[in-house]
Amino acid sequence: MTRVGVFGGTFDPCHFGHLHAAQVCLEQRLIDQVWFVPAVDPWQKQNQQITSYATRVRMLQSLIASKSSLRVSEVEKDLGKSETFATLSTLGAQWPRYEFVPIIGADLLDGLHTWRDYEKLISKYRFLVVSRPGQERMLPVDVSGIVVTSVGVDISSSDIRTRTRHGESISQLVPHDVAQLIEKELLYRN
Repeated sequence: MTRVGVFGGTFDPCHFGHLHAAQVCLEQRLIDQVWFVPAVDPWQKQNQQITSYATRVRMLQSLIASKSSLRVSEVEKDLGKSETFATLSTLGAQWPRYEFVPIIGADLLDGLHTWRDYEKLISKYRFLVVSRPGQERMLPVDVSGIVVTSVGVDISSSDIRTRTRHGESISQLVPHDVAQLIEKELLYRN
């Protein structure tokens, strides 16, 4: 059975840290593929301005270009909402021969209990938790999974937005095509 890591998020913008986290999980043979699932309507960011879904999908496609074990899934576009359990259930129904494994950042562990259908989520799925250097955390007692440290890459989307707003270089943080899209669309300027 093919094991697919489902890496959800806003990806506003996506960056080398996201790519590295996916590659670490693949290199450790914890999964066979990674599907990036951009959130259509991220409930955690209701009061923030979010780049259009189509633009975030284009950035992700640039990030993973020519990497056969990575893909972008627009499953949440069809669902019209961003709820992890619903997304994983839909993927499981569409691809019954695949095992789906949610990938989350360690920074989300503290609020995981607030997610919709939390009890169902933790009872059905085993998580891959990727931590940034210095942010290693233990899994809550009720959550099963593996913690993986993404060594050497400490990048955040909010830092990229701030750097862009201040006219600073982001060339070491995102692929060239993503940086060009950000520049062309004048993203994160205001």
